[in-house]
Amino acid sequence: MREGAVRDAVVAAQRSWESYVEHQVRTAAGAGELSPGTEPDQVEFEINALLNAANDRSLLYGDDAVYGRAEAAVRALLVAHGADPAALR
Repeated sequence: MREGAVRDAVVAAQRSWESYVEHQVRTAAGAGELSPGTEPDQVEFEINALLNAANDRSLLYGDDAVYGRAEAAVRALLVAHGADPAALR
């Protein structure tokens, strides 16, 4: 790992994004839009894992279709946690 201003900026941006996603999951769970017992930290991790995998494949293979698959996977994940499929746009 290389220390420095660039790494610090990337870490800050990544933490900000992760915090945003976790907050949205926590808000949805608090509003009853996700099942009781939903763990926002875990759901955030899974969402980001799917998005990062799509980004990696897109960059490696030049295949932007992976973003559609990632979107479908995130929707399925949220539905598995109790989200109303009709409410997901």
